[in-house]
Amino acid sequence: DNHRTARVVASEIGISSSNVFADVLPDGKAECIQRLQEEEGHCVAMIGDGVNDSPALVQADVGMAIGAGTDVAIEAAGVVL
Repeated sequence: DNHRTARVVASEIGISSSNVFADVLPDGKAECIQRLQEEEGHCVAMIGDGVNDSPALVQADVGMAIGAGTDVAIEAAGVVL
């Protein structure tokens, strides 16, 4: 999502703004997650709804797909909302 939305949601659920990534291109999503996991030791959750989200959903410790999303995202996620 856009930076403003991402920061507001993160603030509401207690995520530091330094761990918020927004307006990331599809190729960069899995890279952001991997960096948080490997370099910072975080357990990472990802919510996505499109084909471009599937690599990041797989990389995340917890991948969550929106039920109205694409079949690829739903298959890649461990949880469907």
